[in-house]
Amino acid sequence: MSLVFRRAVTALSPTHNCRHFASRGAKGWGWYHRAKEDLAQGKDDPIPFPDNLNPNVDRQKVFFELEGLDDEVGETKLIFELCNDIAPKTCENFLRLCTHEGGSGYRGTIFHQILRDEVAVGGDVDGEGGKSSWASSEEVNGDIDSSSGRGYFADENYAIPHSTTGVLSMVPHGVDQNASQFLITLGEECDHLNGRHVAFGRLVEGKKVLEALNTVFAVHGKPLSPVTVKECGAC
Repeated sequence: MSLVFRRAVTALSPTHNCRHFASRGAKGWGWYHRAKEDLAQGKDDPIPFPDNLNPNVDRQKVFFELEGLDDEVGETKLIFELCNDIAPKTCENFLRLCTHEGGSGYRGTIFHQILRDEVAVGGDVDGEGGKSSWASSEEVNGDIDSSSGRGYFADENYAIPHSTTGVLSMVPHGVDQNASQFLITLGEECDHLNGRHVAFGRLVEGKKVLEALNTVFAVHGKPLSPVTVKECGAC
């Protein structure tokens, strides 16, 4: 496992060298110490996931229809459950990008970084690092940073740990700079992402598809053949 990657995954354009995983704290490690202090004080303590999810909550599901995987898999669909009761803002952004409600979205995007048994990264909706569903919207409010033109929004919490395969999590451009890029964990233990990335959902159907995504041949994390989100939306 790359020691550089274990710092954090930062949003990159597909044109970047995929081995370069810059730290969220490239200009300083204040974010890291702040997260450690929050955890020490009991703030955003990770919940047992997914075993301790409230079964009475009606959670939104979304799907990805993938293109470019081995035909022998026989399946192409990933279905995620969004934990809107834990990270509502993050889930709303992801849902809007799945349905293209804000004008842009995940349809036609690729997984531009795949590290076997670690993560698959996608969601660069504009080829320049991505933008949130509110980047071009008039619905912008005080929670959205419109100055960059990317509609960044803050890290909601770190309550969901990256403790199993299929956790859906944000890939920020920096501290409190979430947009559209996301990751899916491909390994059972990705604890180095805790306190740095906002996890907000989990895979509920499509285990074989995720396993096939994990085996896509990549050089330094860059897939040699594209895996595309052919279709996406709400379930």
